[in-house]
Amino acid sequence: MMISACEDVGMADPYAIMVVEADAAAFERIGLPEGRYHLTHAALYLSTAPKSNTALGFFDALKSVEDEQNAEVPNHLKDGSRDKKGFGHGEGYLYPHAYHNHWVPQQYLPGELQGKVFYHPSHMGYEEKVREEVLRKRESQLEAVVPDAYVGNLTYSPNDTQRERWAQRTTGERGTFLERIRIALFGELQIQRHHRILVLNAGHGMFVWEAFRRAPEGLVVAMTPEEEHYQHMLHYAKTLDELEQPKILLGQATELLDSLETGLTFELVLGRNIATRLSESTPLVQSIRGRLGAQGVLATAETIPSAGSRLSEFAVDPVIRVLLETAESHIYGPGGNPMSSWNESDLMGMFRSSGFSVQSHKLTGMENRFVTTEGLDRWLDKSYVPAWRQLGTVVDRDGIGSHLAATCANRFVAWRQVVMVISCTPAAD
Repeated sequence: MMISACEDVGMADPYAIMVVEADAAAFERIGLPEGRYHLTHAALYLSTAPKSNTALGFFDALKSVEDEQNAEVPNHLKDGSRDKKGFGHGEGYLYPHAYHNHWVPQQYLPGELQGKVFYHPSHMGYEEKVREEVLRKRESQLEAVVPDAYVGNLTYSPNDTQRERWAQRTTGERGTFLERIRIALFGELQIQRHHRILVLNAGHGMFVWEAFRRAPEGLVVAMTPEEEHYQHMLHYAKTLDELEQPKILLGQATELLDSLETGLTFELVLGRNIATRLSESTPLVQSIRGRLGAQGVLATAETIPSAGSRLSEFAVDPVIRVLLETAESHIYGPGGNPMSSWNESDLMGMFRSSGFSVQSHKLTGMENRFVTTEGLDRWLDKSYVPAWRQLGTVVDRDGIGSHLAATCANRFVAWRQVVMVISCTPAAD
């Protein structure tokens, strides 16, 4: 019965093992025949308790660890008192007790195991009470691997490995900021259980699963242009009952919207960075408006790259700082890169011109972001050098690169990120 208390009842009633153990101890002290009452008590308790066998996930986890036994412990979890200076052990570790609810999304598994899910909390008993919190924390952590969709991304490029990308982003507290975005985005929404919800640019599904929990009797459709995100959501959805799974679509949002059933509308459309190329976003936003019901809401979180940190902020030499600021006036100004040359006023104007009434508020977050030498060079060569060339400004590219490498490369820097949380409703004609 002690085995059954953990294998069959499990987390549905984590106190079952205490009841059985107490009855076993009483039987040992009292003996037969009265001790049968205690055995009966334990048997009845187990037979009537809610059941969950989610503890069996341990064996899947054990097998994965055995298969990847040579995988490295994440650097920030290694003992920093011994090899911090030479190998960076312990650098970037986030102390959970210093964060809200004593938890912070950071990498705890080796890179080869990151993203794998072993524990699937059930809807039974005590486990149902902790299920939503477990899932939300997991989703925040998984979403933290998604690269920022704008040019001002210093630490990621398609050439980075999945492992490097995770280490750079989760130890940069990105998951904590994503959780703030989720709370802000969903905080004012009045979602009913039967609502139809569309999620655009769904990433690894953080907004999708939250929408699904809030509208279990409705319809949730998720769209993503990224194959990796699509496969990840399909895999994660397999943990749900087949009839309850959201509809997950791969492709460009405008084309997918056109392919939906004629007349299908949504009470809510959610998105994140759907207007990254602002000058090209109007057709998509107008298509979204056509899929909203009469009282529908478009709620989206949009990163404002022009309001975030810039390389000039890390230059110590005043001459180099001015040269960087000169390039940034072009990169983030009119006529610059379409992914960065706009501000919050331009963003609000685009939604209004597309037929929406708009409300918004700003979220500003600071994160410790790890800057690599390679990422720094890519950003200089792809954004700053072309800007100087167009402006006719002569610079010592290698000298500027060396200066920035000395001030901010291969270390964590305080990085500012600004996100506009926007709520749009169709304007009266």
